[in-house]
Amino acid sequence: MNKLLTLFLCGFVLPFASCGEDISPIEPPLYSGYRITSVTLNRIPATAANNVVWDNIDGPDVYFSVNGLGHGEVFDNVALPQGLPLVWNLATPMAVTSIATQYDLVFYDKDAANDAIMGSLQFSGNILQEGSRYPSSFVLKSTDGTVEATVNLMWTSAVAF
Repeated sequence: MNKLLTLFLCGFVLPFASCGEDISPIEPPLYSGYRITSVTLNRIPATAANNVVWDNIDGPDVYFSVNGLGHGEVFDNVALPQGLPLVWNLATPMAVTSIATQYDLVFYDKDAANDAIMGSLQFSGNILQEGSRYPSSFVLKSTDGTVEATVNLMWTSAVAF
């Protein structure tokens, strides 16, 4: 009986026994914020609120800005009216470091006299969602569904001390 118990312990229990090392799970990286790397405009009204087309001759020349608490950046590399989606890859990604800030993503039609707001979307700096701890993108939609954009991002690591 002793031999059976010894064989059982050596063959089945010992391979699963710990050698006294504390094995802890790998901690996920800590991030201090993220940078917006590109914006894709998926949907925008074809006409202004009064049903007038944006530009009679060649369609709208679209650009956008990101505004938040007195902080505004204009990305005026105008996308030619080649249909949707329109994609802006940012040469210098926009840093988002405050999760408490409310941001406005505003799309404009560039005109000679006055630029017209085509649509806008709002998002919070805290875009973390359940099930996707650190998403690589997020989709914004207006409440009436007329404006939609995809924001691509990269996370910035927190400095470890």
